[in-house]
Amino acid sequence: MDNIMLNKFYKDKVMITTHNIRENAAFVNSIVREILEYVHNLDRRFKKQPFYVGSFYTDLKVSRADEFDFCVILDVGSTLDWTHSPYPFYGIQRNKEIARTSTQVRCPPIENKSTQIPEHIQNSNSTRISEGLACHKCHRKMEVARTLTQQPCPPAGKTFVRIPGQIPNWNNERLNDGLACLTIDEYLISLNVKRWFKALVSEAFVIPRIRQYVNVDRLSDSPATTLMIKHPTTDEKISVDLAPLIEGHIPFSIAFGWPRPGARWPTCTKIQEIKTEGIHLVAKDPEYWSLSFVICEQKLLDGADLGGTCRKKSQRILKKLREMWCSQGSRQEFTSYHLKNILFWECEIHPDDSEWTDEKLSLRVASMCYSIIYHILRGNLPLYFHTRINLLEKKDWNALRKVVQNIFRFLKNPDQFLVPNML
Repeated sequence: MDNIMLNKFYKDKVMITTHNIRENAAFVNSIVREILEYVHNLDRRFKKQPFYVGSFYTDLKVSRADEFDFCVILDVGSTLDWTHSPYPFYGIQRNKEIARTSTQVRCPPIENKSTQIPEHIQNSNSTRISEGLACHKCHRKMEVARTLTQQPCPPAGKTFVRIPGQIPNWNNERLNDGLACLTIDEYLISLNVKRWFKALVSEAFVIPRIRQYVNVDRLSDSPATTLMIKHPTTDEKISVDLAPLIEGHIPFSIAFGWPRPGARWPTCTKIQEIKTEGIHLVAKDPEYWSLSFVICEQKLLDGADLGGTCRKKSQRILKKLREMWCSQGSRQEFTSYHLKNILFWECEIHPDDSEWTDEKLSLRVASMCYSIIYHILRGNLPLYFHTRINLLEKKDWNALRKVVQNIFRFLKNPDQFLVPNML
């Protein structure tokens, strides 16, 4: 492949028209503002002002501005920090409800930011250690608890939240009654948060304008409530994800493997900015909260091309190519999020702006293609900010193998993918 071919493909197939951007963004933002205002009036624990996240807001969207992502902040009273805590007695039942149990929940391995786990403890059958998140400023404990054990554990990056100091405030204000109850004992239950938030969003359909233009998808394994919004003038369908998020500002743990000693990308200033932001939590799994690096990723991408480089351009080209590499109409085993992490690793391996000039566009695209192949064949793509998380875990190998085959086809004959009517 050559740069001329890639630049033409970028111009014809990847770039979004300015008119499409402005019109869709303005309409979506007005709808979301109205919904979140209504949700906040029903339950003030959900803030009105969301985080604007996703590919549209990081300049990585391709072709059309037809997908928008927002994180809706669940106010738990303060930021979080790692601390020791007991672990809870709750679990998911056959009816897919979360309820109290007589046995303690199994928790992820400890990830302490200041200490390494001795090998003899890691291999002990009897040792149980729990660590969580606590607020030091207001003396209210808000904890993410963890257990160290050889029994089967959830994947890395999962945890649970304990907020004993905040629950009495919610109870006193009758915010945590009935269906609005988000807790069991002192623990904040992710499934309860997802269900209650979706119920509140559904309530917003009493507003005529919302009812006219919006449909809500069913609850899924995704952290988000998905809305399908019909544009009033074009009838275009726009997908909007609203995901509840705890703004935890949790410090990075040494066990995450980031930042890596000796790495020359990102800059020290950017690393400090990301560390100051810290990690947040999203409600993905029924029992556990998932560590979220969405704002960290946004900050990492912010200013990535200030030197006139092609980092985002190469990523957008790969995202468009991914649509051709992956089978349409089926579950996407290789996603845009995988590509984003491929980009981050490529930037760390090739840190200099001189390696990301427009003249090196085809080189970087090819390099990332080989990186995708390498990680898929190994069966392991580590999340950039937490290398113990394998983004390819539990993915369908047959689907990933087809992706690899299509990438090899692309590398052998790029015209077949880059030139119109060649497929």
